[in-house]
Amino acid sequence: MPSSPLRLFYTKLNRAKEQLAKGNLQACLMNLAEAIRLKLHHNFLKRDLTTMEEDLLNFGYKLTSHKLYKEEFGPVAIVPGREEEWLGFLDQLMVVEEEGTFGKLKQGQDMLDSGNLELARHIFGEVMEDNKTDAGVALDVGDRYMDKGLWRDAENAYRRAMAIDSETLHILNRLAMSLRKEGKLDSALEIYKRALKINPEDEGLYYNTARVVHQKSRPDLAIKLLKTALTKNPAFEAGQKYLHHLEAELKKQPADQPDTASLSPSE
Repeated sequence: MPSSPLRLFYTKLNRAKEQLAKGNLQACLMNLAEAIRLKLHHNFLKRDLTTMEEDLLNFGYKLTSHKLYKEEFGPVAIVPGREEEWLGFLDQLMVVEEEGTFGKLKQGQDMLDSGNLELARHIFGEVMEDNKTDAGVALDVGDRYMDKGLWRDAENAYRRAMAIDSETLHILNRLAMSLRKEGKLDSALEIYKRALKINPEDEGLYYNTARVVHQKSRPDLAIKLLKTALTKNPAFEAGQKYLHHLEAELKKQPADQPDTASLSPSE
């Protein structure tokens, strides 16, 4: 199923932050515009809306003080409570860049949003072909497919990203997530093993690996992975909750279990 508007909002906002950190101002602005559009066009609970506004404003201040932004636009400030004006400004930038990567990604997104999947695939395929050495573009396309619940398309885009950059954990993690969503659990597990070899200290990777082995009907091994995650970060709340859930589940199962070696991410 596609993500909820609240989850999509934070996906877009977090993606904007990631792109700014990488120095990709155009991709940052596109994702920020999409986050603002989600906020304006959907109804949210008051408590969620307050947090969203604070998070938007905090990022807005960070963005407008960034060197790249200042060089490109000068002292164009973000004003609290005037998101529609921000969106108009960002949309103008996208019109200016209509024929470039920035604009084509927007065109592809528009086709996805309108349900024209074949045209979206065509546009996104062209964008990735035009940016053969840019893993970030393929990653962005994969995320757009993921947002719509198009797991196979997401997998294909993430594999293109991995072919360009096979050492970035975010790419490996997203590919494994798409594989898990497709039910390709063995393939997802192999990608997580690879990611954990790159960074064995990342609690989120152990958590996501636990989700895969749990789907493989191995709550016992999932518990071991979650306990490892919590040794890396004892304050990892999602890991704590998942661990409690699985421990309760395991108590209801027979003690006799198959060998764990073939599933271990430490191989």
